[in-house]
Amino acid sequence: MTNQVQLTAYETKQIEEIALWKSERPSHILATFRALSRPFTKLFTKVVPPSAVRKTLEAVEKRAEDHEDLQEFLREFGFATLEELRALSLEECDRLTEKVSARAEHLALLEGAVPALGGLAVPGVGGAAIALVDVPILFEASLKAIRRIGHCYGYRLKSESARQYVLGVLDLANAESPAERVAERERLRGLVDPQAPKPNGPIPLDKVAGSVVDDLPLEAVPIVGEVSSIFLDYAFVHRVDITARRVFQERWLLDKGKVTAIPPSPISRRRSSVEGVVNVAGEVTYTTSFALALGVGIPLILAARLAAKLPLGTAKAGVRDGAQAAIHDATHVAAEFRAGLDAGLKAGEETRRGLATA
Repeated sequence: MTNQVQLTAYETKQIEEIALWKSERPSHILATFRALSRPFTKLFTKVVPPSAVRKTLEAVEKRAEDHEDLQEFLREFGFATLEELRALSLEECDRLTEKVSARAEHLALLEGAVPALGGLAVPGVGGAAIALVDVPILFEASLKAIRRIGHCYGYRLKSESARQYVLGVLDLANAESPAERVAERERLRGLVDPQAPKPNGPIPLDKVAGSVVDDLPLEAVPIVGEVSSIFLDYAFVHRVDITARRVFQERWLLDKGKVTAIPPSPISRRRSSVEGVVNVAGEVTYTTSFALALGVGIPLILAARLAAKLPLGTAKAGVRDGAQAAIHDATHVAAEFRAGLDAGLKAGEETRRGLATA
């Protein structure tokens, strides 16, 4: 429901997308996976009870808040104050959010790959133990992403109610049905709107706890679990990024007086399974290429720079000059590789959008 304030074409489009997001249902792949894993969920609640998930989340969120450096975030994106971010248009805020989301999703894949590779390297070490090690890492990446996305729209998020709000966004991201998300959004609204009913106690966090426990049966399978955890981590953080963006978009539109409410769309669509597969494939390709380039490039460059500092002498000078030439060539190759990778990712993004709209 719009106010009397004039909306831009971009804002109108985003209001439509928020309404569709509110009525969205899980993809067929996720729905099938949940149906298959839930018979085993009761067994894994003994390993990871919901109360343990809550304690872990609250501890990680407190650490994320303590380590959050708003000034560093502002410098990173070229702003002096939070007020400058508040003055941006919705489209400009969304552009910043895209950068934050891309970084968070790349980081989730890289961090998820570390314990997974450990399990693959040492058979028998993986399974549920690896999954449990991965959970706090995943939570911290997700909570940090929510905070940084909130900053993109000009919100400081530095109070007890803000901590509950961040946790609530994480819980909302794991609410699978439109009906479940209604109650979650009402709790969030009660934390920031003086006229809305206040939440009765802290955010339950039952949705995120359920999501973690539902994923454990697959992640506990040796070999399969190590590989699947990488994909599940990405899917988790991607859901969080989309949810945080929609939540803060709506909050921005309400605070600016652009709308008085955005009801869910009467059209209930499923998330695209094809789009999800394309997204994961693109991210895995990017992360694999990045890791390989980093793993090969750093030792070579360090060796070249060490050789370049050797004392002069006929042979040593040749080594030094050759090393300097290698550094120059490596820098050129790296630039060409990055340009090619960016072009490939751009093409992949265009393909994904085409498939999503098909």
